[in-house]
Amino acid sequence: MQYSTKSFWLTAGFLGALIALSASAARSEAQAETISPDAAHSRIVKLLHYFVKNRHYSKPRLDDDLSSIIFDRYLEHLDPNRSFFYAADIEEFEHIRWRLDNHIRRARLTSVYQLFDRFRARTQDRANYALKLLDNGFRFDIDERYRFDRRDSAWVSTPAAMDELWRQRVKNDYLSLKLSGKVCTVAAACPRAIASRLLPS
Repeated sequence: MQYSTKSFWLTAGFLGALIALSASAARSEAQAETISPDAAHSRIVKLLHYFVKNRHYSKPRLDDDLSSIIFDRYLEHLDPNRSFFYAADIEEFEHIRWRLDNHIRRARLTSVYQLFDRFRARTQDRANYALKLLDNGFRFDIDERYRFDRRDSAWVSTPAAMDELWRQRVKNDYLSLKLSGKVCTVAAACPRAIASRLLPS
């Protein structure tokens, strides 16, 4: 099924609500190992669904096709360059793709929050690894190439491949900052400047 531009923006509305609610829960449970929706979050999703279903002039259908689009957009927003999630993560949560419409209608957000929580764990893992790389330093006498745009690349399959991707990424950003005079001589002394370029805010 093809969706109009206006219907696409409704997708963005649902997506925005899911992301905002997930992030809100993450902030309120910053010290917790996992996050979960509360009653207020469920009410917001119910209201959004009600207004889209009953008040929008085009009366778009929240069905499996739109569910799949929302799922893809959610992943693209969380990890647009495919450098945090593993292929196994995507496979594990693939069952959400055709069920998001049902979950939204029923305001059952647990699966969305679980996916966001996995993303949060992956970003923390990458942050730790990036800091380790900065502590160890880099060799700049090696001829190698770094692919900036990974939007159409396959999801990373193994920890070794993820580490190599991040070695190149951190090295590239460190070198860029160093050449622009924005990084300390000792990398470990100023990790925040580099981390701000690498990790989602």
